[in-house]
Amino acid sequence: MTAYSIVTSYQGVEDRVCSKSYIAVLPPEDQELLQIRIKDTLDKHEKVWVDEAQGRFEYPYTTTAIVMRKK
Repeated sequence: MTAYSIVTSYQGVEDRVCSKSYIAVLPPEDQELLQIRIKDTLDKHEKVWVDEAQGRFEYPYTTTAIVMRKK
């Protein structure tokens, strides 16, 4: 597992989450609820601001790669 961060905004996080296929197929009311929860979650956590006036902060995430070989 490798840790990274990207510089993004609230809208960027929302776009990233909503781009997942399993989110895109949710009914509109569920997507709206998810968008509210995303904002609430972001509001609760400390941010490393890159440009607070522009609403840009570091968004940490991890990547896990699994390699399997057929015998």
